[in-house]
Amino acid sequence: MSTEITGAGKLASQLFYLENEAKRLGYTRLRLETGDRQGPAMALYESSGFRLISPFGRHVNDPTSVCYELHLLADPDVVPKVAL
Repeated sequence: MSTEITGAGKLASQLFYLENEAKRLGYTRLRLETGDRQGPAMALYESSGFRLISPFGRHVNDPTSVCYELHLLADPDVVPKVAL
């Protein structure tokens, strides 16, 4: 059995790291955008707890944008911030 992490595994690991770093820094949510043809990315985000939201910012008028948000559990020792 190979111990090498697959491409999808690396992406999931990076997403997990970003989520934990955002929590450490006091953010209360993460938002991201991807294209509507990025099925594997969309599946990863959804399996990681991200939920579809309305397009935001410069993505509002882009019919190919698919936007997601993840609410982070609060760390009582950190002052909250909101990611834009």
